Amino acid sequence: MKNTEIPLAIGFFDKNKKLLQILEMTPESPLRKEPTLYSSNKPAQYVLEMNKGWFEKNKIKVGSTLNL
Repeated sequence: MKNTEIPLAIGFFDKNKKLLQILEMTPESPLRKEPTLYSSNKPAQYVLEMNKGWFEKNKIKVGSTLNL
């Protein structure tokens, strides 16, 4: 989240566009030397970054399918 000033939610999707995991991220201090790294707990092919709380607000849960 280096240089990102707004809180975000990130959804990780597999090759079949199934939602594997959702992480909520908060901005970090610019004084922090090493930014926090966010990664999926399973192999992911797609990532969707939205405003923090977006997945919950839209009732999108792990196991949902991404339609492009």
